[in-house]
Amino acid sequence: MPRIKLLAHVEVTQEQRGHEETVDPTAARPRGRSKDLISSLESRMTHVEEGVAGVGAQVDDLYQLVEGLEAEDAEIHTAVKAVMV
Repeated sequence: MPRIKLLAHVEVTQEQRGHEETVDPTAARPRGRSKDLISSLESRMTHVEEGVAGVGAQVDDLYQLVEGLEAEDAEIHTAVKAVMV
């Protein structure tokens, strides 16, 4: 069974049957994984941008509704004042 030691938080030493191998955990990984990571992040970012655009459209719709309600409120307020006089 292999033993793994952490040396100075930089190198991992693995000993097997008298053979010692040093692996640097900060070393670059194969580029294939990097490309997959980038394409995955781009896909997620596109999804987030679509969601934000959808929320922006909903906010615009709500803003227009509020403006319409404010106009109706002003008309009602004017009508109530006219009746009270």
